[in-house]
Amino acid sequence: MKNPAGRNVFREFLRTEYSEENMLFWLACEELKKDNCKHNVEEKARMIYEDYISILSPKEVTVPITIHLVLILTHGWYSSYNQSRKTD
Repeated sequence: MKNPAGRNVFREFLRTEYSEENMLFWLACEELKKDNCKHNVEEKARMIYEDYISILSPKEVTVPITIHLVLILTHGWYSSYNQSRKTD
């Protein structure tokens, strides 16, 4: 995963398997780790949640329910999660 060319080949493979979102999620998390600005980290974390973890995301990745619950409850995303559950 450290080699950009290898990462691109793997990403293309994931695209053919309809699971490219897993690679994009990983890349977003790696990018988040590099940022030291609290405001940026909070914004990037919110975007990662909306893009890859939210049950409303078209690019949702599979994560354990405990991760969902921790994020929802500790980051104040309960209202959006609760609203999304009402539409089910």
